[in-house]
Amino acid sequence: MSKSAPEFASSWATSHSLPESNGLPASERTNQSIENESEEYAMFIAMNRFRIAKGFEDGFEKIWRERESFLDDVPGFTGFHLLKGPLREDHVLYVSHSTWESKAAFVAWTESDKFGRAHAQASAPKGTYLGHPDLETFESVL
Repeated sequence: MSKSAPEFASSWATSHSLPESNGLPASERTNQSIENESEEYAMFIAMNRFRIAKGFEDGFEKIWRERESFLDDVPGFTGFHLLKGPLREDHVLYVSHSTWESKAAFVAWTESDKFGRAHAQASAPKGTYLGHPDLETFESVL
C-alpha cells in the first residue's frame, strides 16, 4: 500500500532520525555552523532506493520530473539525480541521489519547512511503490 506524500514525509521524519551534529539538533544550527561542519567532510550523500512496480515507471518518473524540489537555495545542497536501475522480476529499482556539503546540511533540510513542502506534492497512484523507500547515507572519508 502506498502512502500519500505528506504521510510519507511524516513517516520518514519519524523513522529516520539522524544523529545530532556538534551537539545541536539541526533546527538550532545556523548556516555558519553548517558551513563550519562541512569542512570536516568533502561530501555527504543521501540516497533513497525505490522499488517501483513494473508498468508504473513512466508515472513515477513524471512525478519526479514535474515536482518542485525547493532545494535550489537550501544551504549546503550541491546536487540531485534520479537514477533508474535494473529491472527485477516484479519491479524496477530507482535511486534518488542528493549530494550535500555535510551531514548537518542534509539534516537541517529534513527538519525544514521546505522539506515538508517538497514531500507534500502529488503522490504516485496506488500500487506504484513496493514498500517504503530505503534510505542510505554516506559521508566522504577521503
